[in-house]
Amino acid sequence: MRPHRLLAGLAGLFALSLSSTALCAENDAPEAAPPPPLRIGAAGTFGYASLHRSSSDPVSEGALSIGGELRVYPYSRHGFALAYSHAEGIFGPTVSIADAVYSFRLLGGAPLKGVTGAVYVDLGPSIGFVSHAPPGPDHTVFGGRASVAADLQIYNVTLGPVLAYRGGVPLGGPQDNWEGAVTLMLRAGIAFDAN
Repeated sequence: MRPHRLLAGLAGLFALSLSSTALCAENDAPEAAPPPPLRIGAAGTFGYASLHRSSSDPVSEGALSIGGELRVYPYSRHGFALAYSHAEGIFGPTVSIADAVYSFRLLGGAPLKGVTGAVYVDLGPSIGFVSHAPPGPDHTVFGGRASVAADLQIYNVTLGPVLAYRGGVPLGGPQDNWEGAVTLMLRAGIAFDAN
């Protein structure tokens, strides 16, 4: 047998082996996971707020807080949350806070079937409206919010805590350089996937 025929035969066998290996790998490849759905959730919140300011007396005050939030995750882990909360101490102050934050779904995203869970990290701007907080006048606080939230999801019902810090600079002539609030809230609501 001539060497060039032997080499041509070996090259043909090698090419056939490569093509069959590629075909097997293509058939054995796992199916790509479907993209996450458009998830929308709405929840009411209730809990405790510790309100504080930099220098005026009293420096801190406890308050009950109630509010609500809307979370939207459009086909990915990245989304946004819109929230409103109202906190009121027994002897003042009264604070209303609105947030519009970027939200990253750290864990979760499974279809809303059975019992699942999720963890979110939020960061973004916040504005607060403060009244009945002597010795300064009623005023607005512009700043930001950082929070962590967790959900226990039972089908479309969600329940879980959210720990948040909101702080900012008072506008409109109050005596303090900084005001803020630490809140620990319980969230209860619904979520659904829109495909």
